[in-house]
Amino acid sequence: MVNGVMRPWFAVLLCLAPLTAQAAIDGPALFDEHCAKCHGSDGQARTLRGYLYFAQNLASPSWQAAKSDANILKKINTGPGFMPAFEKSLTLEERESLVRVVRGFASRSE
Repeated sequence: MVNGVMRPWFAVLLCLAPLTAQAAIDGPALFDEHCAKCHGSDGQARTLRGYLYFAQNLASPSWQAAKSDANILKKINTGPGFMPAFEKSLTLEERESLVRVVRGFASRSE
């Protein structure tokens, strides 16, 4: 405040502060919440649901090599087979973070 008057730009900054203070998206937590039931926490789909629903082994080197990030994002968006679609329930940033988690399984493959 200058002479009892708040500068307009300062008020704008105060309003925008909550928007810039958003926490980073926790991709592994999202994966655990939405994907691990079928794909397993290691991405290898060695779960009962994984077997029942023919879940993809996301850690498979051949699968990783055959898929682009855009292809993985498309599958997350549309949900192939028994997998639910996440395009409307997760933000683009959340879905992109899931792609990064899936790519991380490549280094932990069998």
